[in-house]
Amino acid sequence: MCNGKGKEKYIWDYQCKEEGIEIKKQKDTTTRCESIKKDKNGITTYIYHTVNEKGEIFKTINKQNKAGKFFYYKRTKGPKDELTFEQTTTFAKDDSTKLAVIYINYKKGTPSYKNTYSYDKNGNELSTNLKRYNKRVLIKETSVEYVFDDKGRPISRIAEESIKKEKELINYTCDY
Repeated sequence: MCNGKGKEKYIWDYQCKEEGIEIKKQKDTTTRCESIKKDKNGITTYIYHTVNEKGEIFKTINKQNKAGKFFYYKRTKGPKDELTFEQTTTFAKDDSTKLAVIYINYKKGTPSYKNTYSYDKNGNELSTNLKRYNKRVLIKETSVEYVFDDKGRPISRIAEESIKKEKELINYTCDY
């Protein structure tokens, strides 16, 4: 915690206590607390509380499925858990085949970008959607779609920028 002049006044050591306790002033000290929980469905949740040398508080939540694949990540900042980043991965029923990933970055608690990727069962990227925001207003959106033949080879790429209304089509040819 800082005083009115921006000078460090307190250092907090969380030691797995959410309310924190004041400790002796130290420079270049970062404290990290880790908690791991496994539920009845085989989901493992990792929670990390970090207080850096500036006294900034960060919380990270990472979830892992039964197959050991991470499917959720969230990072927050400050005592009010202001969201800074979030990632969600969707897997097929086997808990290993990645079908989609969504990344969202936040500035001051509001989205600054959101990237969405989808995949087929072979790991080929089927589509991408990229959105950019400025103060909650969508300022750019790009969508890309890929088409594959029956052997899993790419045959076309279709990209569209929705705000500028621009489209691009690329066809691939292969000599085998």
